[in-house]
Amino acid sequence: MTARLANHCGVKGEARQQERTSNMIFSVAELVPDRSRFCTLLPGDLIFTGTPAGIGGVHGIYLAEGDLIASSVEGIGSLENRCVAGA
Repeated sequence: MTARLANHCGVKGEARQQERTSNMIFSVAELVPDRSRFCTLLPGDLIFTGTPAGIGGVHGIYLAEGDLIASSVEGIGSLENRCVAGA
């Protein structure tokens, strides 16, 4: 049985998204071989799957320079990135 992981994303300490992989349209078991047809996947590679409910555009909230985005996947770990102005 495949584990169903909880995913979380927050901006400036405020929760924006929280969902489980069981609610994805395509399972991880389907995504990995599909993406492997187009490129070689290596340990540590990320596959971006889109977003669940809670994206800022729906609510008129957008990222700004300096915002801290914190994402985590249950059982895997967390990642934080600060938003910077484009070149």
